[in-house]
Amino acid sequence: MNKKITLLGLSAAMLFTATFSSCTKDKEDEGPQFLNLEASGPVSGTWAGNSIVTITDDVVVPEGETLTIDAGAKVIFAGDNLGTAEAPEFQVRGKLFILGEPGKLVHFTVEDANQTEANRYLGLWGGIQCAASCNELAINYARIEYAGAPAGPNSIFVEQGEDEGDPRYAIIFGNVDGKLAIHNSEIMNTTDDAFRSLGGKMSVVNNTFAYIGETGGEALNIKSGVEGDMAYNLFFSCATNGTKWSNSGSRTPQTNCNSYNNTFVNCGWRRNKEGRGASVNIEKGARGMSYNQLVVNSKYGVRLVGGDDAADLANTVCDYSFYFGNEQIMVDEFYPTHGILDGASSPNDIMGNINDNNPNFVDYDVATGKLENVDVFDYDFHLQTNSTALTGGFTNFSPKISSLTIGGVTYTTPGPSSFYGAFGTN
Repeated sequence: MNKKITLLGLSAAMLFTATFSSCTKDKEDEGPQFLNLEASGPVSGTWAGNSIVTITDDVVVPEGETLTIDAGAKVIFAGDNLGTAEAPEFQVRGKLFILGEPGKLVHFTVEDANQTEANRYLGLWGGIQCAASCNELAINYARIEYAGAPAGPNSIFVEQGEDEGDPRYAIIFGNVDGKLAIHNSEIMNTTDDAFRSLGGKMSVVNNTFAYIGETGGEALNIKSGVEGDMAYNLFFSCATNGTKWSNSGSRTPQTNCNSYNNTFVNCGWRRNKEGRGASVNIEKGARGMSYNQLVVNSKYGVRLVGGDDAADLANTVCDYSFYFGNEQIMVDEFYPTHGILDGASSPNDIMGNINDNNPNFVDYDVATGKLENVDVFDYDFHLQTNSTALTGGFTNFSPKISSLTIGGVTYTTPGPSSFYGAFGTN
């Protein structure tokens, strides 16, 4: 089967706790044979798709090394330190390639008993923390959940300039010369940000971000030194924004991103600070474009910031958003009070009064609004064939970065579609 796990250094430990049998006919009749492992310390090589890897202490992909995790593998964070500053994190100083497949996600989670609604925002483990030396990160067909434990002094989170004691993000990346792709994945149940990038070229496409942030936190929080695209993502019940980018920090190049064809549902309601967004937010010298967004029952619409924290207004365009709200507070903030957009600057936006412009999802009742504590995968956010959101989007632009080759695999960022939101019809 030619699968291996490489251990580096005397501190590394992987204990094989179950038999990995040969593929005889009798064993095949018994169903899949799983390889149960425990990991700590330095790791590299390949974790096979039949691996169940339990982690109770920090693991680290060393600088100059690569770890590949194959489709169907499960990584479980356990132990007595969950939810604390000593909770284990997945440290990446080299390269990490998480390579799931349709129907065979790579799963980063906690033990079954801890996968509860009560733990949704608790932050049980430390997330995937990438150091400045990590120059390639690919996450494809993965599910990452229950991350966000507070950071201890030895966390890469702190090394990257974040504050000790703050909730760690599910994923952090910070190499201005690096490349990252997050495609076809599910990131859920986080204490704060799902993903924060402090540099690099990126492609974030075809993902679901649900239940992000307890009282604050963005799904995608992009800082200076980043160029790339965020497209065809579903954002459901995020505390603050789905996509936010700014040029804060001292890194180059200037942050320059496109956010387009995303669907935002029930976002912004757990963030109490006035004026904070719930869909798209562009601020502090960032530049780029926001087009073809579908914003439903969210606290704020697309927010372009002026004043002291202004975006690079000369090089930023926000238009062609489609809005639905079933309460007046939503309708009143389609153009956020604390932003500078209006009908003159975004003349092609579609909006109206309460309950106008129902997007007609295939299987989601927009009359409910503000839903919490439901399984987002019970719903279908494709558009029915009679939806008025199927046409009218703007397509006369290209992705910021059309493709990235990471670990020998090319990740393509699709161009815009004329429908609003992430899905179109089935």
